[in-house]
Amino acid sequence: MRTPHGRAAVKAEPAAYATEAIWEGAAGARGLSQKTCTEQASPRELAQRSARGPCMGAGRFSYINLLPYAWKAADHPHEITRCGDEKGTHMQRSVTRKSINDYKQYLFAAEKAKATVTKYINEAERLAEYLNGNQLSKRALLEYREILAENFSSRTVNTKLAAINGYLSFIGADEYKVQLLKVQRRAFIDESRELSAVEYKRLVNAADAGGNERLSLVMQTICATGIRISELSYITTDAIEKRQTEIRLKGKSRTVLIPNKLCKKLAEYAARQHIDSGVIFRTKSGRPLDRANIFHDMKRLCDAAHVEQSKVFPHNLRHLFARAFYSVEKNLPHLADVLGHSSIETTRIYVAASSRQYERMLDKMKLIT
Repeated sequence: MRTPHGRAAVKAEPAAYATEAIWEGAAGARGLSQKTCTEQASPRELAQRSARGPCMGAGRFSYINLLPYAWKAADHPHEITRCGDEKGTHMQRSVTRKSINDYKQYLFAAEKAKATVTKYINEAERLAEYLNGNQLSKRALLEYREILAENFSSRTVNTKLAAINGYLSFIGADEYKVQLLKVQRRAFIDESRELSAVEYKRLVNAADAGGNERLSLVMQTICATGIRISELSYITTDAIEKRQTEIRLKGKSRTVLIPNKLCKKLAEYAARQHIDSGVIFRTKSGRPLDRANIFHDMKRLCDAAHVEQSKVFPHNLRHLFARAFYSVEKNLPHLADVLGHSSIETTRIYVAASSRQYERMLDKMKLIT
């Protein structure tokens, strides 16, 4: 068995010793008996199983909970130690560059999206900058949460805290995890952040007028199908021929239909660009476009399209698709399936009424004399 870094997991007795170290390390960190964790598996097997659900043999524990310790044990079995303090035990008391790099490898092995990995690692690095070499403590994490709350919206803070808590779990420092801020779901959306259909069309027209056909079609593809920007690579020549694509991400699969009119536009574009197979949207070197390429190109359209910068980013096109879909068919569960949402509560955010619509509803109630 080999680690993600290419080294042998354990020099002697590789298979048996490594798995024993994995499970003993996990059991020790969680305060469990060794008998509770008896099933043998490699770290990579654990990573693969983590997406499939809980470990039947362990009863209360899932593979994803044990995986961080498995990863650490396989790569550095001598580092599986218990560090005690007056409040309990944990695996690590400080944020280190090495543990952040290990966490990055762990996230990729757990099949997290590249954008998710980048976001989580960035937050771990910012925590390290805040600590500035000082050891982890509950007080330090609570103070860090307060600083975040003073500078970011509650939802942004919670996104950052979720990433930090994930890292803390990975290094065995669960006792330092902090609770997310309590946020009541808003009855209406912030119109200053939502892109309207009229504004979207102005962006498309600005891209066409500027000779950026690729960007124009990228925006139309996201907005007409509701796919995530990370799913653009599934728009291929084969998908155009079939008028649909099968998207497989994070252990889930869904079929996305591509409108006929869009298929025709994409086929004509592919022919002009001499794209005979594979991904439609690619760089000059043939690599699939990434989020950064599209994000910056869209921002450049703002002045010509007379659209506020705050409204222009790829994911807003997906929100616009959701609102347009819901206006035609008010079926939230169906829309959740189309968007690939695991929770219908996420879909509710996409289709919330605007503040202007909310005001009109209040006026219709005629409760003011």
